[in-house]
Amino acid sequence: MRDLPPSELRAHVLEQTRTQTITPTWFGEDPWQAFAVVVGDQDVGEVVARGRTYVRNGGGLELDVRMGAGDRGAFMGGVLATGVERAMVQVRVMDPDTLGARFSIRVHALEGDVRPRDATPGYLRRAVPRGTYRAWVDVPPRGGRYLVEVTTLDRGGEQVAQAWASPIAVERPWLQ
Repeated sequence: MRDLPPSELRAHVLEQTRTQTITPTWFGEDPWQAFAVVVGDQDVGEVVARGRTYVRNGGGLELDVRMGAGDRGAFMGGVLATGVERAMVQVRVMDPDTLGARFSIRVHALEGDVRPRDATPGYLRRAVPRGTYRAWVDVPPRGGRYLVEVTTLDRGGEQVAQAWASPIAVERPWLQ
C-alpha cells in the first residue's frame, strides 16, 4: 500500500469499502495507523467494534465524522436508517502536530456497483483550516455508503498526512 500513487490508493480504498462496514485492518498496515475515536470513559474495544475509527498516514491528523438526518444519526462506521432525501455530513478535523495546517476534505458516495461519486460540496473543494464542517448530501434511493477522505497540507501546500474515515452506511428501512 505504501508504494501506491494517490489515484490508485483512492481506487483501492473505494473498491474495498463497497463490501466492508468499517475501515478494515488490511488498510492499517505500516505506515498507515488505525485510530478509534473514544469519548469520555467509553471502552476502546466497543468503539472499535462499532467502527468509529479512521486510518492515517503521517502527521497528527485527528478526524471525526458523523452523519445526521432529522432525529437520526450515525458516527463513522455506523448505519443511518432514514427515509429523508438529504442528510448532513459533519467532519471535524485538526492536526496539532502541523503548524498552520490546512485540510482538503473529500466526500465520496458509494452506491452499489455504480462508480463512486464525488459528493464534496463546492465550498470544501479548497483547503480549509481546522474546525468542524458540515455538508448536505443526497441520500441514494436504495441506500449506499459515504466515505470521507482528508489530506493535511502544511503552510507551503505540501501533503503532510492523509486519512480515511470508516464509511457511514445509509439504509432505507422500507427496503430491508
